[in-house]
Amino acid sequence: MGRSIFAKNEVLLFFPSFIFSVIYFLIGFFGNQQIVITEELTDQTESAAAENEMLGDSHLKLLRTKLLSLFEEEKIYRLSDLRITTVSETLQTNRTYISRLINEEFGVNFNEFVNKYRVEEAEALLKNEDNALYTLDYIAEKAGFGSTNSFTRAFKEYKGITPGTFRNKLTEA
Repeated sequence: MGRSIFAKNEVLLFFPSFIFSVIYFLIGFFGNQQIVITEELTDQTESAAAENEMLGDSHLKLLRTKLLSLFEEEKIYRLSDLRITTVSETLQTNRTYISRLINEEFGVNFNEFVNKYRVEEAEALLKNEDNALYTLDYIAEKAGFGSTNSFTRAFKEYKGITPGTFRNKLTEA
């Protein structure tokens, strides 16, 4: 169909005009209906958030207990490739909840939280006389650090001295 058909008979212009008008009307009608759907979803989200807030305290306490159990009893921090997603999958929860819990309850981020446990583990390994012959690389690996450099940096940050100096002071005493 070309312009020549409509040029000869102007009445035929009614059909495409009508079809396009109906299409524009439907688009506008359904677009207008989406505002209502969006408002309903917003209302549902707000009510769900209120329910979660009520359940939040008990849920956070349970999550805190599980998190501490995972770190203190199962010693998950020994995994050198530990990620917050690993912890959240293990606890069957959202990584955002874990992050928020660690930030609010312990005042540190996830990496600092993990490194604190790793440094405590490394300190215990260094204090153990059976490990006196092991290298710092081995101690770092057993504590869960990915490298000796990250071990040294974290140990110095938490203890104020390097692990080598710490070990030397133990042997002097």
